Amino acid sequence: MLSRTKEWWLDNVYRDSSAAVFYDNEHVPKGYILYSVKNNILNVQEMAALDYEARVNLWNFICQHDSMVDSVNIVLPVNDPFPYYLKQPNVKTEVFPYFMARVVDAEKCLESFAFLQTSENVFLHVSDEYADWNNGSYLISEAGVTAYKEKQGSHCAHPPKRGITMNINALSAILTGFQRPKELFQLGHLTGSEKEIDELEKKIPVQTTFIYDFF
Repeated sequence: MLSRTKEWWLDNVYRDSSAAVFYDNEHVPKGYILYSVKNNILNVQEMAALDYEARVNLWNFICQHDSMVDSVNIVLPVNDPFPYYLKQPNVKTEVFPYFMARVVDAEKCLESFAFLQTSENVFLHVSDEYADWNNGSYLISEAGVTAYKEKQGSHCAHPPKRGITMNINALSAILTGFQRPKELFQLGHLTGSEKEIDELEKKIPVQTTFIYDFF
């Protein structure tokens, strides 16, 4: 999620939506939804819950509108557990891409990424046909990330003997959590040894790629 300023909330998020917030017994907010009702349809623009109790109570709030609406539309992450709450999960679900992502500065992005610590190092060889400052090799180790940039106008006569080769698209998909390294390796978007792919897999935390905001 983005860290929203008060102005962003008021000018770009709330708009014409209504808000419902769940508070626990200590009156601490633990979840919210932004929604609107029109033409007998309840549209939930945003839903966020910090724990199970908040999630269940927000869904109960939605259920209380059963006399007002015929259906509910809601945008959720692809791995949202809602269908598992239903005894008969016969609901229509659609999976669609929400926006595109691109790493603009590979070195800065890798340096700030929260890699999981493992005992082995991994070399990434990245190519970018539109942003040549990203071209180069990046060593990921316990000490951090070390960049070895290509000199302008030069290129390797022989491919590197070790390391994982990928383009900026694959790197973007991995760092945003949209695809796992092993999946991209099986699709032919990464090249390298299976041992190196396994090591990169261990270094990438499992996370959900999802964001409500548009730019």
